[in-house]
Amino acid sequence: MTPAVMDECRERGVVARVCGHHLDAQGRHVHTDLCDRTVCLEPERLAGILLVIGVAAGPEKVIPIRATLAGGYVSALVTDEPTARALLQAA
Repeated sequence: MTPAVMDECRERGVVARVCGHHLDAQGRHVHTDLCDRTVCLEPERLAGILLVIGVAAGPEKVIPIRATLAGGYVSALVTDEPTARALLQAA
């Protein structure tokens, strides 16, 4: 990511990245200049797949995990107990 894309993400409230694409806290895809150069499945298509397993752990991943769940991009999550507890506390 270039400094310009990093600035754009910060300004637009990006909190997570899924398949190289950026999401805001509500799980909405934030289209950036990087999206045009990313060769990967778009988050909208990912949401249509029956079983998508996300793998993430740690306190710094709670907000990004919450965004991916809110957007419906993952249907199963592999994480550790402290991260799971943090997700449940905020729910």
